[in-house]
Amino acid sequence: MTGVRGKTREGRDAGARRLPASIRTAAAVLCLAALAGSAIARPAPGQEDRIDRTAPPVHQVPNFGATYHNVGKLVLHVSNFGIFGTAGQFSYNQAPSGQWPPGSGHEYLWAAGLWVGGVVPRLDNPSMEDTLVSSAVYQWEFRPDIFDPVATIYQTWEGRPGGARNVDDDGDGEIDEDPLDGINNDPWNDTRIDEDHYAIGQQMYRCVFYDTSTVRNQFIADPNWLHYPLGLKVTQESYQWVGRNWDDFVGIQFEVENISLRTFQDVYVGFMVDSDIGNARITDNIYLDDLSNFISQDTTIIVPGRDPEKLSLNIGYMRDVEGGDDGDDANALFGVMFLGHTVDSTGVNAPEKVEIHAYRSWSGGDEDPEHDRERYRYLRGDNRVGNRWLQHIDPPETRPDDYRMLVSAGPFRELRPGAKLTFQSAFVMLDPLNYDRNDPDQVRLYMLGNAIAAQRIFNRNWTAAAAPPPPNQRVIPGDRRVTIEWDDFSELTPDPLSQKFDFQGYQVWKAVGWRREAAEPRDEDWFLVADIDKADLSNFDTGAQGVGKYRYLDTRDVKNGFAYWYAVTAYDHGDPAEGIQPEYGKYSQSRMLVYPRFNPTRSLDDAVDVYDVDPVTGEVLSKTTRTDVKNVHVVPNPYKENADWDEASWTDPSHPLGGNATGRKIYFVNLPQRATIRIYTLGGDLVQTIEHRYDLSPSNDMTYWNLVSRNNQEVVSGVYIFHIESPVGEKVGRFVVIR
Repeated sequence: MTGVRGKTREGRDAGARRLPASIRTAAAVLCLAALAGSAIARPAPGQEDRIDRTAPPVHQVPNFGATYHNVGKLVLHVSNFGIFGTAGQFSYNQAPSGQWPPGSGHEYLWAAGLWVGGVVPRLDNPSMEDTLVSSAVYQWEFRPDIFDPVATIYQTWEGRPGGARNVDDDGDGEIDEDPLDGINNDPWNDTRIDEDHYAIGQQMYRCVFYDTSTVRNQFIADPNWLHYPLGLKVTQESYQWVGRNWDDFVGIQFEVENISLRTFQDVYVGFMVDSDIGNARITDNIYLDDLSNFISQDTTIIVPGRDPEKLSLNIGYMRDVEGGDDGDDANALFGVMFLGHTVDSTGVNAPEKVEIHAYRSWSGGDEDPEHDRERYRYLRGDNRVGNRWLQHIDPPETRPDDYRMLVSAGPFRELRPGAKLTFQSAFVMLDPLNYDRNDPDQVRLYMLGNAIAAQRIFNRNWTAAAAPPPPNQRVIPGDRRVTIEWDDFSELTPDPLSQKFDFQGYQVWKAVGWRREAAEPRDEDWFLVADIDKADLSNFDTGAQGVGKYRYLDTRDVKNGFAYWYAVTAYDHGDPAEGIQPEYGKYSQSRMLVYPRFNPTRSLDDAVDVYDVDPVTGEVLSKTTRTDVKNVHVVPNPYKENADWDEASWTDPSHPLGGNATGRKIYFVNLPQRATIRIYTLGGDLVQTIEHRYDLSPSNDMTYWNLVSRNNQEVVSGVYIFHIESPVGEKVGRFVVIR
């Protein structure tokens, strides 16, 4: 076999760069007829020679968006391409791929992708069979309908209006009839969208994608190995919880529908996983020293007063080897497990029980399966007895390398046109808890707590005790102060399990020290600044309705221009009669980033007006309109390199302060709506020109300079002159740079 993706550092980067080209190629030949339910056909006899083996360019390309689960401890990137993990499309500080815990820089996943394989009759010769596999990694053969404006990822959570499970939210006599998809699915055509769906967990994503693009794998030299899609519509849902006992995994559910006109035989579903585990802040070469293994364990949960709960766990996992260039910090195990699927006690129509049918492990691009027949063999395994394919488990890897693994479930005897196959799985972190990761017996006996929690939540129809959802909120930056406002939504939402109104209070959280080194602040950066029991709410009640009903003003150690995160969460009183402890929300559910400003707080609705706010009560004292530039100044002045003011580099222009490739910055603050800023040396040489526009600036009344000259060189220490030119006046000043 030839390699699908190079595994040297150079090859890895080249492979990552090629992936978008794969998307462009695939999107060019999107089969719209299949989206409407038509058959996916091979070329008619005699047409093979007329096939254009190179797909034409396209003008519309679907985005591989940076959407990720982040309310629990596993920060996991999800997409509507059947891919989990960023697959090299983003740097880790822009979008975590599979990070645990948040903000740590410890990554556990490069990419994991859905594989679905089956045996089908050829349309041009029904007496012959094709073995077809549609795979997300590395082939990118699943994608949303790029011509459908609502074909995106949708988010909900328990407690969201319209999201109560098994409840008629809209009072039309139907229950959960409008699944979350941006479309009006109501049989009564009430013109409303997603008003009566079901929500699972404290963060749920839902999306739909298809395999109906006929593409050639660009890494295969033999043109005979074209990939022909099965003809699948896949509905993907993923769930995460915040409870301290179940926040280390992400649950996933797939509904695979046959939208072709052919029946698939001997169907398998699975994940290919390429972990690449290590501390991404130390080195890019975190993929060089991984190991993989499989573990199976039956256990029984004994809860006083309840029937024993028997669990059977099958987990494929990968981990980092001790030492090496990427350090020892990422010491957990990243596991994939199947929680549920169709079973048949006879083993004829489906597996006899829920389990991983095949666990395969291999290293290096030279061992990657390069066409559908090889991928199907990986899904099926090689353990055959008579006419049955039995469970296939590869031995554990003992030599550090860049491994991939595949876990599959099946076989399912057939999937007829219009039929659906549903299966559930989870990505789970196995915490070493000071046990020996090298000893499979210790892994089996002591490190499966999170896997057990995932299986138990699934067995309970994806339900777990939960705190009230967080309120709707906003943060208002001021001069050395931040005002946090929220509404009473948490108090008006019943518990998703008991349907009781059990709200007990709010907590206000704050995170300090984040310097953009990761997309999320670390857990240890967060601390509690206020715990407000419902008996004390009147002290924070403004009398307003909606967001603004409650207000908290933070002035303690708040510095202008620095990054702060805030969140308001809710907690309940539990149920002492049932022995249920209070549940607390987590800051990750509602965290918001804010930079305190160097001028009076602006109106949230009219950024031209400037409001003077009482520093104690937060009340608006007066409103004025800026008419000159006399208050424009530079901060910090002097600028000192490597002080806490500096941040990590950031190239994403959607960041609240825009892209900043150096991480260094000085601000020009209190600017009018339009201004031209020119920076000179003391000798009068022009260093840089910055155009500030109110409608384009990331922050309305200030803009930053990254200390790079117009010749793309970093400036040296010294005194610099700035000249502000604007329709409302001019100003000249100076500032100092110390490096």
